[in-house]
Formats: sequence, structure tokens, C-alpha cells
Amino acid sequence: MDGDEQCDTKIEESHVKSEEKEASKRKNTNDDGAKTKKSKVKNENEIKKGSLFNCKVYEDEKISDLSSPKFNPANFDISNLCLSEKDKIKHKFKDSLLFTFLTNTFNQIEELKGSGAGSKKNVAIILSNVFRVLIYYSPNDLIPAVYITLNKVAPDYQNVEAGVGEALILKTMSEAYSRTEASIKKDLQQIEDLGIIAESCSCKMRTIFPLPRLTIQSVFNELKSIPNISGSNSQQKKREVIKKLLVSAKTSEAKYIVRFLQQRLRIGVNSATVLQALAYAFVLTRPEIPENIIKDGKMMNEKLLNERIVVKGDKDNCDDDATEVKNENNIKLEKTNDTDNKTNVLDTDQFNNLVKSIKIRNERMSKPNLFFNIGKEGDTRLLPIFKELKNAYCDINNDSDIFECMEKSVKSALCELPNIEMIIQNLLSGDDMNVLMKKCTVKTGVPVQPMLAKPTKGIQEVLDRFNNVTFTCEYKYDGERAQIHYIDKDNIKIFSRNLETMTEKYPDVIQIVKDQIMPGVTESIIDSEVVAYDIENKKILPFQILTTRKRKDVDIENIKVKICLFPFDLICCNGVPVIKEPLEIRRKLLYSLLRCKEGVLEYATHSEMNNIDDIDIFLQDAIENNCEGLMVKTLLDNASYEPSRRSLNWLKVKKDYIEGLSDSVDLVPIAGYYGKGKRSGVYGAFVLATYNSETENFQTVCKAGTGFSDEILNALHESLSDKIIPNKKSYYEVSDKLNPDVWFDAHYVWEIKAADLSLSPVHTAAIGVYSDDKGIGLRFPRFLRLRDDKNPEQATTAQQIVEFYEAQFASNKNKNNNYNDESGSE
Repeated sequence: MDGDEQCDTKIEESHVKSEEKEASKRKNTNDDGAKTKKSKVKNENEIKKGSLFNCKVYEDEKISDLSSPKFNPANFDISNLCLSEKDKIKHKFKDSLLFTFLTNTFNQIEELKGSGAGSKKNVAIILSNVFRVLIYYSPNDLIPAVYITLNKVAPDYQNVEAGVGEALILKTMSEAYSRTEASIKKDLQQIEDLGIIAESCSCKMRTIFPLPRLTIQSVFNELKSIPNISGSNSQQKKREVIKKLLVSAKTSEAKYIVRFLQQRLRIGVNSATVLQALAYAFVLTRPEIPENIIKDGKMMNEKLLNERIVVKGDKDNCDDDATEVKNENNIKLEKTNDTDNKTNVLDTDQFNNLVKSIKIRNERMSKPNLFFNIGKEGDTRLLPIFKELKNAYCDINNDSDIFECMEKSVKSALCELPNIEMIIQNLLSGDDMNVLMKKCTVKTGVPVQPMLAKPTKGIQEVLDRFNNVTFTCEYKYDGERAQIHYIDKDNIKIFSRNLETMTEKYPDVIQIVKDQIMPGVTESIIDSEVVAYDIENKKILPFQILTTRKRKDVDIENIKVKICLFPFDLICCNGVPVIKEPLEIRRKLLYSLLRCKEGVLEYATHSEMNNIDDIDIFLQDAIENNCEGLMVKTLLDNASYEPSRRSLNWLKVKKDYIEGLSDSVDLVPIAGYYGKGKRSGVYGAFVLATYNSETENFQTVCKAGTGFSDEILNALHESLSDKIIPNKKSYYEVSDKLNPDVWFDAHYVWEIKAADLSLSPVHTAAIGVYSDDKGIGLRFPRFLRLRDDKNPEQATTAQQIVEFYEAQFASNKNKNNNYNDESGSE
């Protein structure tokens, strides 16, 4: 029996199971319907309300279930997740846990995907507990595991492409499983998931000699090596690496290796969930505490340990005359000399024994919850030896607040220093929230997530929002966001809005900064806009002109499209982060760094005003100067720079704003229709989709055919022809009512304007939110421009479409109410 025949039965079974699973989900959705919004289904873990880990765990409870909020990694058996002694001899990563631990977790999470109320919390609990196991038993596996879960091999700003083309995967699977590409493609039409096909084939594989098992580190190491393979025979070398992984893979390992290479794990876990789980894991389970920390801890508490102390826990167990003391590390303790009637007491010997026990790995405490319970029910103690309590949040007296603070700290740290590896390394070294925020801050050379603005429907909304607040108006330039990192004159880097390197694309910007930088300036980060500029006529050119510039191998002497640089904010000044400073101070500091030169470097035009007429005049001035509109920002109060946030402290007013849809949307073309008549030979219309980050699917939101010039249509036909795929992707949610002529790989992002939004039986964006069989669609969509600075996952999300729809609905309702009031008064 050949490879094709061996896989037939398994694939058919997988297909049936997949159909049954989807049918079950649809049934659950139909049965629950609106009930999901009104009530939450109870389950045994009682996790629907409050903190994910809001439960008490007692000394006699030994929970090892990864899906339980009462889980304790100390009770988890990893013996079957370790390499055998025989495998360790020939394995580079001897202490790494088996990759199957991670893939079994992914399977468990995938089963929860879309299963109803509470599924998101269950996913967070499982993922957090998996990270806790790694922290406790195999900390070197944590960074690779997080990267794999995020479907990455490096930080975004390093521009490392983790995926490979589907053609390469098909050819490699054909070689690994002794199957023809044609037979795999035939299965793909039925299954629509190469990962499931790979899993089915790997279950039937037999090798002459047993191969070493895959571990978390070994898999990540191989995946990380693929983007670095270049030169002659690079495709063949990549296939060899992938084939090695597939041949060694067991059960579902092959499924997730293939999905990883496709950049679609399809488990419904986004980066926010991963960061939440990571933060919770480090609150609940601390890494092994180094000897020096234990020594420092003993010294810090020496004075307190000379007396019998009451560690703050149940307040009912403390006398009224107990006094509260705070040591230099802000550990809140309560001490008293009268301990005869106290049950919540640790004396010196007990505390010293506790310190000794922490030195022993097997006895190290991994708390199921911040309240470690000893003795009778409800008798709780917060033990100061745990470093996570030694921080500025020590006055928080409940676990859910500490969870939230840690999550906020991890996410804030990642916004300022978008390198998850650095953040995890600091956490593994024992850093608490406060220390993490101090260490993981803005650094030149590492791009900061840019601050973004909220759209508005007009000037009146701005005045309503900024009532009694000092604000400033700036021109909103129609160009490309550029974050400039000046390290020194010989080391200047430029990053895009989505943190990609643009240094090679803009050698002229590098030269401008070198020429205009003030003497004595050191490490600084400048937020700016690069626009196409007509030097002779001294005017800004449309963004479409800027997009015609080459992206690579740009010769500064042969650049045809000239640019002007418009700096508008400052993130770091002479090595000191200034994001906490108000805009007024940041602006003054910015003006001290660079010299202006007309048509080359000009600071963003701004003006301070507070009435609708002045703002309207300024808006018209911006439009006449070929700008998109205005950015309106708080100047003094609540005026810090907030990385990655789309903040209400920055509002944008565009020249083409309309009441129905206050802002344009960024959508992904996933299909097209052949043009007719004068559009013959190109695509005449396109199916555009929004990205649903929860389901990891692209959901259609409109069919667009207007706003395209002949030149644009020709360019799009050429670029999209390279992205044609034979069949619709399994993660494209498209109604049968749409029947496009050709499918595209999700690659490009387009900016689209529309009249308004409405419920649609044809489109699938946010389907199920308002109706089981209707999504939200755009009416009268119009193409504006390409968005080369965004990737498909950064397109407008389904949740944002819902927010736009609700804002439109509220606006229309207010109009009707006003109309009714006026009618009544008459």
C-alpha cells in the first residue's frame, strides 16, 4: 500500500470529525443565540465572573488538571514529557520538554474555540498553566513556547518572515510522506487544512529506525533557521529542514508544524491572550529564586525576624492595637508583641525554615493562588519571600488586582520594548512588575509601538470631548509614518508604523537627519511623517505618489520622488525616555533637536484654539495644503505618549469624514471578478474582508468596484496575479452568495471609504453578533489607496466594524430623538 492509500482512511475520518465538530458548534450557536448575551453558562470551575484564578486552594488539594484555576504545577507529572535517556544521548536539547506537550495544549484550546460563554477564560487558564509548568520545570522552554504560540520566530521589528509558501509545503509533504502533490491537493479541496492532512499522514508513517522525539526547543530552533537560509539551493535546503521535522513528528505535531509554516495556527489565540496568560503565570508561579535573592531577603527582614510577626492576611486575626509597618521594599506587614491569641503568626524559626525550603527545587512553592492557605479554611497568609509582592502595588489586598497590574505591566513593557524575549528573560530572573517597567523601557534601535488616534465625525465631537481641556490642532499629513532612531550620525534607523525596518527605503531621510541634527544630540527617537513633495512648486503630493518609490536598493542620487520630513513628536531625548511628559514639553524638546529647512524638514504645522469657527478655518487651511485633515491632541493634561493605544487624547478629523462612517477602514482583498467592457483584461471588482482576531478568519465586508483609476487597476492586476490561489482558504468566511472568479492569498491591505454600514445576508463580518445568519456590510465602498505599512492581521478587525456600526446606530438614534423633540415642541 503506497502513501496515498494509507492516508485515505485517516483523512476521511478527520474530515467527518471536522464536519461533526463544526455542525456541533453551529448547533450550539443556534440553540444559545441571544441567550449567550443575557446569561453565562455555569461550569465546575466557576470562572465566568471575576478573576480567572479567583478561588481558594487548601493544603490538601493536589490539582494537576491544566484546565483548572486550582492547578499547581508542583503536582503535575512531566515524566512522560521528557526525553528518554537513550534519546538524550543524541539530542542537542536534552532538558527540553517534548513538543507534544505544546501541541496537545493547542488541541485542547482548539476544541474550546467558539464553544460558547467562558471559552476565552478557559483558554487563558490552560495557556497560563502551561506556561507555569515551563517556569517550574523547564524555564529554557518558555521563550520558544511563547514564540511558537504567537506564530513568530523573532520580534516584528527584525523583519523575519516565519512562514513559507504553500507550494514549498506541498512539495515537502509529498517527499516526506511519499505522496504525489496531486493527491495532496485533491485532499485539500475536501479538508481545506494542510495541517490535518499532515497529521493524518504522519499517523500512518513507519520508519526503519526510531527517530529522536521532537522537543519544544528543537522544533523552534529548526523553524527559526528557515528564514535565514538563502543563496543557491535555498528552497531545497528549506525543504530538508521541514521534511526532517515532519518525518520526526508524532500525532498532532505535524499539524501544527505545517500550520506554523502557513502562519495560521488556527487555535483562536491572539497576542493579547498570550500576554495575559504569561503575566498570570508569573504571578502564580515564580521562577527558582537565586541564592543572592534569598540572602538579600533574609537581610532585609532581619529586623522583623528578631520578633514574632503577623504576616498580613485575614484582618480579623489581628488586634486593634497591631501596628502596620512597611520596609524599604514596600512589603506590608503587621507586627505585634502580643501573639498569644493569634493564629496567623510566623515566628523566626518558621520563617527561616520557609526560606530554606525555597532553596530546594522540589519543595519550592508554586502557589495556585496568591493566598497560600495554611491551617483552617479561610486562614490565609501573604508570604513576603515571594518577590511579586515586593513592588509598588503592595497595598493591593486582593489577587485579582495584582493579576491585572501584572498584565498591564507586561503589555506596557512590550509596547515600549517590543521584544518578548527580553521581557521573559527579566521575568525569569525574578523581576516584579515595578522592576520590569523600569528595565523594559524605550531603547534606541528598538521601535516603539506608535500611538494612534481615534476617528471623529466632526469638529463638534472634538469640542465635546475636549471641553475645558487645553488642546492643540496639527495638520494630518498624507504620508507614511516614520519612527526615526538617532543613535549617532553613523547609526540612524527608520521604522514603519508596524515596526518594520525602512532604513533602506529612505536613504534621503537618513541624509536629512544627518544634515539637520543639532550639535551634541545623542540617542533620540523622533515620531514623524514622510510625504512626497514637489520641490519646484513647494507643495505636498498625494500619498499614491509616495508609494511609487522603490522599497529596496534605493540609490539616493537617482530618487525621482522627493520627500519632505515632518516631525511631530518625541519619544526619547538624548537617551532619556520622555513618553510620560505632556505634549507641550515633548514638542519643545523636539524643536531643540533638529533645524528646519523649507521643503526638506518642517515641523508639523500646529495651532492652539478652542472654538468651532477657528478649528474649521484651520481644517480648511490643512486641506488647501494637501493634507488629510487635522490631528487634535491634549496638550497639558492627560497628554503623555501612549504606545500602541488608539487614545481618545488624540482625535483625527478628516476632510472626507461622513456621518455614517466617521473613518475609512483598512480591508484585505481575498477574491476578484474579471472586468468587462473597458475593464476587460483586469479585475473589475474585489471581495474585501476584515480580520477577526478571535477566530483567526477573514470575514467579507463588501464587494468594491469604484474608486479605481485605470492605472491603479492595471497595477493591482499585476500585483494580485502573483497572489492567486487555486481554492478558497479554509480561514476565509465567505457566503455561497458570493461567487468570485479568482481567489487571492491574504497579503495586501487597502484603505476603503463607504457611506455607511448595514446588516447583510451576503457578508460575514461579525456574523452572529446581531444575527445568526447576517454579518455587517459596507454600503457604497470606494477605494482610496494601498496601505503598504500594514499587514493583513493589522487590517480593521471585525470588532472595530461592530464598534463603527454601533456608533452609527447611536448617531442615527440621536438624530431621530432630536427630530422628535423638535416636532413635539411645535
